[in-house]
Amino acid sequence: MIFATLFSMIYFFIENKKKNKSNKKADDQEYLKQKKNDDYQGKSRKKQNSETKNKKLHFFLMSFLFSANIYLGNLSIQYCSVSLIQIIRSMIPGITAILTRVMLNKRYSARLYVSVVIVIIGVAIATYGEINGSKFGIFITFLACFVSSLKSIMCSVFLKGENKSSPIQLLSTMAPQASVIMFLGILTSKESFKEALSALDFNICVFIIVSAMIAFFLNFANFNANKETSALTINIAGNIKHLCTIIISVVLFKNPFSKLNVVGAILATAGTIWYTSILNSKKKI
Repeated sequence: MIFATLFSMIYFFIENKKKNKSNKKADDQEYLKQKKNDDYQGKSRKKQNSETKNKKLHFFLMSFLFSANIYLGNLSIQYCSVSLIQIIRSMIPGITAILTRVMLNKRYSARLYVSVVIVIIGVAIATYGEINGSKFGIFITFLACFVSSLKSIMCSVFLKGENKSSPIQLLSTMAPQASVIMFLGILTSKESFKEALSALDFNICVFIIVSAMIAFFLNFANFNANKETSALTINIAGNIKHLCTIIISVVLFKNPFSKLNVVGAILATAGTIWYTSILNSKKKI
């Protein structure tokens, strides 16, 4: 009986030791599994935080480009005639095509490049008129064209990239930041700021509110169009917008429009139709 009890105790001790080892091994495996999971979650969290920071930085850069485009566009008017500005800005689709190739490595066919050139030449001829401008003004206008093209490409990346945003999300994030940047720009010129404050009245406030609403719908439509098409197509449409503005001004205000301008308008229209047909043929393929 004593031996049986002793044997039972020894057996129980050995089995208990095996069980403890087995439990310890299971615990170690669970610990390693949990550690791996924690490490993965930590890395995932770090990656997510890094992506969030990058996205915020990109949003800020987009807001800065948006503000710079407005500022440079208004500044160029002080040093160049409207006709010269329109001629230079007609080159925006060409600049966009080059930047798209460099930044996104996106290639277009030779026919499409030719159609873009035709549109640029057509709009330049259609807007040809009294040309006045300083070297500084021409430089600012070209810089504004570059910024405008870059803005369109970044907008396209935001709307169609891996971490794509909706048009309303992009606009709601970008607009407040752009407003702050523009306000800081106004503060740099105290005299202009004081003049603007002194000129405020009810009618001007209503005009500002209506202008802001129009700007919202314009940018919302622009972002949606960019999402469905491309930065290059948006800038081709921008060129045709300039052409439509000229035609409307001729009809409503009887502004002079020479035969050369008419030739330019026809050329720009033909180039746009060809550009559209090339895109449609690609979609069918």
